[in-house]
Formats: sequence, structure tokens, C-alpha cells
Amino acid sequence: LIATILKHVVGGDPEAYQLFLNWLACVVQYRRSIGTAWLLSGTQGTGKGLFFTHIMMPLLGRDYVSRATLPMFEKEFNSFIEHSLLIFVDEIRLKELKQASVALSNLKQYITEDVLPVRKMRTDPFLVDNHANFVFASNHYDSMEIDPSDRRFLVAPRQEEPLSSVVELEEIDTRISEELEGFAQYLCGRDADLQLARSMYHSSERQRLKHLTRNASDEVADRKSTRLN
Repeated sequence: LIATILKHVVGGDPEAYQLFLNWLACVVQYRRSIGTAWLLSGTQGTGKGLFFTHIMMPLLGRDYVSRATLPMFEKEFNSFIEHSLLIFVDEIRLKELKQASVALSNLKQYITEDVLPVRKMRTDPFLVDNHANFVFASNHYDSMEIDPSDRRFLVAPRQEEPLSSVVELEEIDTRISEELEGFAQYLCGRDADLQLARSMYHSSERQRLKHLTRNASDEVADRKSTRLN
């Protein structure tokens, strides 16, 4: 069942599924910031939240996971990142933020930096080793701005079918609980290729987002460059 859920949230794509498993194994085995983050998108009910609350939260432990919203990355306070191994950011849509550029800049820092400044209310900032890894989820078609050269975001193919089309939802709680120990052993024993987890994944959804977030002048420059080459 866990395999079915993970395959579903990455759009049913075999390559994305294997890359996602490798990335999760790196998170579990290395317990550090990998340097890349996954973006899962699709219609409502595809299992994106279920993946976090029913699988990764009990697997890693509540003290080492966080759930965040995108507006939190516009703010200076970021104590949620101090002890987190995995941070799930749901319902993202960058264009809705008042300070989108600030949020995106902070996100890029959180994804890649080895050491981060942590700021809590009524305290001075202090530095911590960065162990945080991010999974972003969205139902929107224009969730994120993806620069063509940005290697941080691994974008899974979009899933348009609800999870209920492939599994019986009534059995999920019991069956996942029965499989969690085996899945944890699998992630701990699987080859965890850190270089692969940091490599760019050229999915069709990444290409679509890249073109969606480029303006007209960018497209004109691309065409001129193509003609010159």
C-alpha cells in the first residue's frame, strides 16, 4: 500500500518513483539537508497530505517533522526549521504571496545551505546545522516559479486521479500501520545515492512550470538565442 501511495503522488511515473524513494532513503540515512526539494502536484485527494501525516510523520517521529505554509517563509521567524528532518509545505502558490521574492530566496537558502540562522521571538538569531528537507504540495497548475538552471526543485509529474481510484481508503490506517516497520527497514537498507538525490530531474511538469513562469521577454530572448546558434 505504501508503494502504491508513493507511486500515485509522483504521478505514476516509474522514474519519479525510484528517484523519490532514493531521496527519502537519503533523508533517513544521512539525516542532513540533501540540497534538493520535491514538488508534488495534482488534484485534491491524490494522497499528498496522507504521505506526510500517515507515513513520514510516524516514520521520522513528530519531533523531527514540521508542517508549514508558504507565507511562513516571508517572515523572519523560523524556529520550525531547527530540529526538522522533513518539512511539508502544503497548498503552495508562490504568486499569491505579497513578498514572493523574499519567500523564494529564503526557501532556496533553507534547501541548500549547510548552516542556517534561526530566529525565535524575543531572542537573538543563532546558527544551527541544517538537517531540513522539503516536500512541497499543491493543487494549483502555477504553484512555483522554476528557473531553467535551478537544480533545487525536483518536480514530479502531475497527478489528476484521486487516490481513491487505486486504493480502498477505508483500509488505509490499518494497512499503513502494518507496513511502516517494513518500509522503515527498506529505507534504511536501500542504497542511498546522495549524488543522484541532488541531480536535476527533467520531468514534463518541470518543463511546463518553467515555461509558465517565464515572461514574454524571456521567450523572445530564447528564440533569438536559438536562431543565433
